[in-house]
Amino acid sequence: MADLLSRALARSLVAEFRNRRRFRFDAGSAEDQYDPRYQPVWPAPGLLVWFSTGYGFWINPLVDSVSAGVLPANDATVSLPGAALGHSAAIRLIAQTANGAAPTPSANAGSVTALPPSVQLAIANPASSTRLSQSSTTSAQAFLSLPYWRPWWNVGGVTLLAIDVRAPASPALVSTFNFNPTNAWGFSTPFTASGLIYFTHEQSDYLPRSEDWRVSECLDVVDYSDPTTPTLRPAVSVPGQLTGLASDGAMLYLLGTAVSASGAYSPNDNEGLNACAYDGVAAYLVTSLSLPQTWPRPVLVSSGAVYLGRAAAAGKTNNTLEAWSLSTQGHFTRQALAALSQPVSALAVFGKLLAAQDENNAVTLFDTTSPSALRSCGRGGPPGCLWADLNHADGALNTGLWLSLDDYGVAAVPLNSAP
Repeated sequence: MADLLSRALARSLVAEFRNRRRFRFDAGSAEDQYDPRYQPVWPAPGLLVWFSTGYGFWINPLVDSVSAGVLPANDATVSLPGAALGHSAAIRLIAQTANGAAPTPSANAGSVTALPPSVQLAIANPASSTRLSQSSTTSAQAFLSLPYWRPWWNVGGVTLLAIDVRAPASPALVSTFNFNPTNAWGFSTPFTASGLIYFTHEQSDYLPRSEDWRVSECLDVVDYSDPTTPTLRPAVSVPGQLTGLASDGAMLYLLGTAVSASGAYSPNDNEGLNACAYDGVAAYLVTSLSLPQTWPRPVLVSSGAVYLGRAAAAGKTNNTLEAWSLSTQGHFTRQALAALSQPVSALAVFGKLLAAQDENNAVTLFDTTSPSALRSCGRGGPPGCLWADLNHADGALNTGLWLSLDDYGVAAVPLNSAP
């Protein structure tokens, strides 16, 4: 239910924001520091957190009756944080009809003139049918939406917007958390477990003695046990970028330089998937899985399983898709292997359905119900020269996969016919 609600909210927001052409809004991964993206994560039931990195701003959808469709046509009361309006009182939204026009939201907020100019510009004075005089700020007028416009600026680092969606018809913003340490960059995709949101960042520190820079990876954890006051734990040094998390948050999967059992990094800087135990205070290396030197080599961690695409060496044809897991003895063990005609370039998982996209843009579906087998259950792809991104696909083991083709619609990757 949480995932369905997240997608529904994202679709309504994205559709309207794209119509406005004001800025980029993407509910996919958070990777490009100069192209802000928003990814939904659920640290607790009924608590949706939009996680963003990059530079840009986010229009408030909670009171935008056009974009999100949150406000009903009838009267309603919306509670908003004082920082958003300049005062702490709840706003009574009143559907008014003036001169036969359609109802427009207005606010019974006491002294309207005491509100910020952007708010004055957007709401009507309930004491009369006339609007307040508009602000002379051109930029404010350009971004105005009913009943008012309020930006959240993100000038680097990470911004997390926590929204209470226990009542889907009336979501409410409960907190905004900004994290932007000096010289921090390379923020990872967020993961969640037990009311916590995990992510990593790269930290650059100048060393005066050597007149050089040192770059390290840090784990960041934000505690949402009290959603109104998110709490940041002290950063922890880790060997790589967070790419997966155990369901209880006690095991981290990090992409970085492979580390030996003695703790030494690979002399050739070979990449590896490092598994580290995390106790809330520090991270401890458990084992490392060296990744192939051939390319591409996509890695996906899901529900304790590690899926790895291994491309054949030049002149060879032994491309494979592999499934690995962490044994109780603390070692990575290969559980399953499937031979492929083409190297895998991207992976995505939808429940028990694993999608593997190859370099020819074809997508092969696998049933991962059995940990010891990767059973091929479908194959297809977009037509012609169209390219699909698995980050914007959706599917299930009993329905197959749907690929988004942007302006060209969607393409289906069907399941194999039952024998």
